[in-house]
Amino acid sequence: MRTVLLAGVQSGSGKTTATLALMQYLLAQKQTIHGFKAGPDFLDPLWHRKLTGHDSYNLDTRMIGIDESQKLLSQAQLQHSDVAVIEGAMGLFDGREGVGQNGSSAHLAQALDIDVWLVVDAKGMSGSIVPLVYGFMHYAMKCGVRISGIIANRVGSAHHAQLLKAHLAEHDLPPLIAWLDKSVPTLPERHLGLVKPDEHPLPDFSQHFHVEVDALIEAIAQS
Repeated sequence: MRTVLLAGVQSGSGKTTATLALMQYLLAQKQTIHGFKAGPDFLDPLWHRKLTGHDSYNLDTRMIGIDESQKLLSQAQLQHSDVAVIEGAMGLFDGREGVGQNGSSAHLAQALDIDVWLVVDAKGMSGSIVPLVYGFMHYAMKCGVRISGIIANRVGSAHHAQLLKAHLAEHDLPPLIAWLDKSVPTLPERHLGLVKPDEHPLPDFSQHFHVEVDALIEAIAQS
């Protein structure tokens, strides 16, 4: 079973949208998917379950611990899942304490030896993606975490996406593996987070989720 954690630069980067769009894409490729959520959130797993048909469990190095998190992942493997997709919490290095420490998505990725795909809100950004990703990649390496792919959100056009892809490649940074265009539908929110799946239909992201197929295949193979 391949396992990947989608982490954001910060809350609001588009993690949930990217996670659901990726799941839809993989399901269309006839892959069996299990979803998971880093941290104590209860709403995101409901959307994962609605899409995949499987219960989505919370993983967390602080709340349930490393051993229990690994056990939950292993159960998905026993059910012959092809890919486990973990949706991160807040930004990659945000947790209960410190930077990338206990309770953070980075700590979970390090403890379970899972590759990270970084979700970047690329609206109004071109070359600036380089220092942003460079900083995240190198701090992740200090934490024992590997960022193996970038998913850009709110991209203005195919040309914009190609600029981002070229900048990352030119500077030997993790590749752009997929991007969401600026017209991607979003799920409504309220004070507790997202609404529940029975309150709003699941959007079809297929026309808005653009995959760099070779890069995505390689990133999955490495995870």
